[in-house]
Amino acid sequence: MTIVFNPNDRDFYVAPRPLYKRLRDEAPVFWSEHTRWWALSRYDDVLRATRDWKVYSHAAGGGSSGGSGERFREFPFLLMFDPPRHTALRNWIRPLLAPARLLAMEESVRALTRELLAPFEQAGEMDLTRDFAARLPAIVIADIVGLPRDDAPMLTAWVDDLADSGHPEFPDSAARAINHIADYYVRTFAARRDRPAGDDLLWHLVEAVRTGVMPENEAVGFGLLMTIAGAETTTKMIGNTAILLQQHPDQRALLLERPEMLPNAIEEALRYNSTTHIMTRTLTTDVELHGRTMRAGDTVALLYNSANNDERQFTDPERFDITRDIGGRHIAFGGGIHACLGAPLARLELRVAFEEILARWPGFSVHPERGERYFNPFTQGYRRLPMTLAR
Repeated sequence: MTIVFNPNDRDFYVAPRPLYKRLRDEAPVFWSEHTRWWALSRYDDVLRATRDWKVYSHAAGGGSSGGSGERFREFPFLLMFDPPRHTALRNWIRPLLAPARLLAMEESVRALTRELLAPFEQAGEMDLTRDFAARLPAIVIADIVGLPRDDAPMLTAWVDDLADSGHPEFPDSAARAINHIADYYVRTFAARRDRPAGDDLLWHLVEAVRTGVMPENEAVGFGLLMTIAGAETTTKMIGNTAILLQQHPDQRALLLERPEMLPNAIEEALRYNSTTHIMTRTLTTDVELHGRTMRAGDTVALLYNSANNDERQFTDPERFDITRDIGGRHIAFGGGIHACLGAPLARLELRVAFEEILARWPGFSVHPERGERYFNPFTQGYRRLPMTLAR
């Protein structure tokens, strides 16, 4: 049977794993007529591409945003650059997002998590996404950037529209969302200039513009990146992890018996069903791989989730096993110079979230059949995910 890879097809959203396996086994370098992309599905090929920015370029075109309008180009951010500009910007932002700095936020993240969960202590059900998973990272990012917490719901709504960028009924939702977020940061950036100095990211961006480190449009781009990448992926991963724990009751029982295994359980969840399924790059030169020739200028889709389930790298990858020795091999956060700088924060939020959820409701159950998926071929998760709260 002919392989058809159309990431905009609903069947792909719901059950991509069988197709990923066929691609890995039969067509590891696959040309999709639907998207006019090449798709790389094996671990070694995807990892190599993430590390070779000279050939698989972000600056020449790439990312995970889909058709999100001209505003991305008007306000470029870190993922849209390659060295030397990428190196300069990454070196500037790295101290502000250093692992030690982010991990020092654990106390505030835990306090916020408890605050968000408290109204449901005596409730029988909540919407895991709307009531908690979408709110936690949005408020955390607002605190880091230096935005009013009261603005978090508005930003969450816009990110929600962006996350639904593949919805057939709302084809322009992503472009509208980007316009709203960009306009918000332009206004906020202008207002921040007149306020006292601080240690929030927004103030550091104002200073970077004043001292000539970057132009204002790149500073606004950092705001876009923090709001989108810092919220959407973590929101979806909280839901994805809850579903995995429900689908594998033996692993949840083991985790409840040995709670110290939670960090490794999170790594296994990131490997098994990471939020980010696809990232794209543009080739700067012709590439011969597995008997196929990809041409300079072609778009290449890196299938992260397929790579993380490659039998050539992971033994019995279809088995969700919280005792698995992953050893930092999964590429849920990418690789090379474009690896996610916010990975320590995402891991912290996931760990604290499930420490608090499991302490309150170890017998929780989620109901994806009553939920609502996002329509987005790049990042996958649930817009709504009903959750029954049981001790």
